[in-house]
This record gives sequence, C-alpha cells and structure tokens, in this order.
Amino acid sequence: MPDGHLSRSLARRVAVALAAYHDKRAPRLIVSGGRSWHGVSEAEAMARALEAGGVVPERITLELCSLSTRENAAFTRALLPADARVLVATSSSHMQRALANFEAVGLRAEPLEAPDESFEPGVRGAAIRAYRILCEAIRARRDRSRFSRASSLLERAAWMTLRASDGGR
Repeated sequence: MPDGHLSRSLARRVAVALAAYHDKRAPRLIVSGGRSWHGVSEAEAMARALEAGGVVPERITLELCSLSTRENAAFTRALLPADARVLVATSSSHMQRALANFEAVGLRAEPLEAPDESFEPGVRGAAIRAYRILCEAIRARRDRSRFSRASSLLERAAWMTLRASDGGR
C-alpha cells in the first residue's frame, strides 16, 4: 500500500465488504486502520476503494486510530451503539482471532470471510501457510492475555475517536 493502492489481501477484504453492502447485508461500513504508508492510512485507502465500488460516502465511517486487530475492535466499538451487530471482513486465516477480539469488547460479531491468498504448491507454499498459522496462534495468545485490560482500552478508544472525529465521515 505504499502508493495508496490496496494490497491483494486488503483488496479481497474490500471486495467482500462491497458485496455485503450491495446485497444490503451491510448498510453502513466502518473501515478501520490507522497504519499509514506515505500519508495514506489503511482506512482511507479502503474508503476510496469502497467509494469507487459504488458505496455512498455517507455510508462509510473511518476509524483512523487503530494499529492492531485488538484496537480495530476496541475503537470500532466506541463508534457503535451498545446492541450493535457487526460483520467482520477479514481473511479466513485471521477470522477466528478477529471475531474473538470483537466479541471481547462486547460486539456481536459475524464472519464475512475473504479468501486467503492461494499459495504455490510444494514445500515453500506449505512453509508459508504454516508460518501464517503460527503467527495467528501467537497473536491470539497475546490478545487473550490483554483482554483483561479491555475496559481501559475502550476508554482510550472513546477519547481517541473523539479527537479524530473530524477526520471521519
């Protein structure tokens, strides 16, 4: 995403979100991700792609503070009413951990899976898949140990969301 274009993985997530929007399963979209490259955040890049795909800009909310899946969940939570239900658009290999993070902050989360990247056959492809599975397992364990601090994170999320609200739509 160095030039504001979506990575293949991010493009697949945007594609499933677009389909859900056009199928009326997701009338509003929150794009979450404050990490930026060359002045363009993940959330801004996703919003541009969604608009190019026909989403009305007023239906997109930007969450520009998060730098991790855990923060994606907490900061998104701060933008929603208490009884909110969300569809989480992420890759198949990341879905279990993403849903756990969203549920840990009190959101009713349902999967909206983007297919994982296909890997080359053979030993190299298997090694890449194994590496990604191991990374997800390590991150999931780290996230579980941090869930006890979720309330302070939610308070921080609310404050940061208010600070950044002039950048959202």
